[in-house]
This record gives sequence, structure tokens and C-alpha cells, in this order.
Amino acid sequence: MKKLLIIPNAGLLPEELRADFGPISTGMIPLDAEPALCLIARPYLESGFHVAVGAHGDAAAVERQMRRLAAGRASVVDVGPTATIAATVEAVLDRVGRNPESLVVHFADT
Repeated sequence: MKKLLIIPNAGLLPEELRADFGPISTGMIPLDAEPALCLIARPYLESGFHVAVGAHGDAAAVERQMRRLAAGRASVVDVGPTATIAATVEAVLDRVGRNPESLVVHFADT
């Protein structure tokens, strides 16, 4: 894999936002009728990146979205209950490979 985008997205929304959106991860917040993850991933996919999302709480929903967006060019890694963003990124790298030529980490909640 030459170019890799990792999107750490393992945590669910804080309680105050769950009233509006439900128990979803930050990357699944809808922006302009689609999850933020899609808006983040699309330009990287168009530039030839493989997209790997580190998910946990709503990994199945994230998987469905990424399959629709990037069939075969994206993967979702259920990283389990990681305590830090670094642990999430490390779990993704363990699964998809540690030696891409280019690596970008883009946070789902920024």
C-alpha cells in the first residue's frame, strides 16, 4: 500500500450530542446529508489513497458507509475500546500494514 489515510473514529459522541444524533461516533455526524467520514475520505480516495477507519462503538455502521463510498479501497478496523488516539492509530497500522510510502492521519472530529 503506497498511500494510506487513517481516520481514528473509535469514540462515541458525548452525552450532550447523543440527544440530537444518537449513539454514533463523531465521524458519523451528518454534514450536508452524509457522514463527516465520507467528506473527509472522498478527496483522499480520489488521490489514490487507501482509507482505513479505526472504529469501535458503531463499527458496523461505519463499515456500511465506507463500503458504499469506496468498495475495496477502504477498510474499517474494529480497534476495540482503545484509551488513546495513539492506540487507535496503532491498532489500525497493525491490521493494514506499517510501511506506507505516505501516511496521513485525519481526525474525524476536526
